Amino acid sequence: ALPIFTNSRGINAPTISEYVLSAMLNIVRKSFVFADRARQKVWDAETTVDELLGKTVGIFGLGMVGWEVAKRAKAFDMTVLGVDVFSGEVPFVDKCYPPEQRMEVLPQCDFVVLCMPLLPSTQGMIDRNELTVMKKTAWLINVGRGPLVVTDALVEAIDANMLAGAVLDVFDTEPLPQKDVLWSRENI
Repeated sequence: ALPIFTNSRGINAPTISEYVLSAMLNIVRKSFVFADRARQKVWDAETTVDELLGKTVGIFGLGMVGWEVAKRAKAFDMTVLGVDVFSGEVPFVDKCYPPEQRMEVLPQCDFVVLCMPLLPSTQGMIDRNELTVMKKTAWLINVGRGPLVVTDALVEAIDANMLAGAVLDVFDTEPLPQKDVLWSRENI
């Protein structure tokens, strides 16, 4: 009998894409700020909120997860830029770029979502140079693999207020060690 090979490619794409949109909504709607104020029994009338409408998201990796993120981002009337080795037309993506043009994409984005696999060509693809060109108000969201981002460079950029923050679902070491510096940053 021949062996049977299977995979579960894309099985978590809807769940992960909802996580990404939830993170973006929590950021613009300041959900965590209001939840913290409520626990303190403080009526907060000063905190201002924003919306996803009109924001730009750059999705690095347009596989199953990236495509699902794009579809949901379009439902919020966001501009969707894609970065992928495939640079043809993709549904729900306004414009696609090859990875070599990421420095052109990053300054345009309010959110950068990493959905790429870990390959020699993608390891450390978000480093100091990339973080330097991002908007100071931008958020990096990594749901791909931890080593896509150079963690020390990310922490330095956030500490220097070079970007607003990061949502990390993946790390270089998992589970994240309790003494890791990432635990101590409010905007990570």
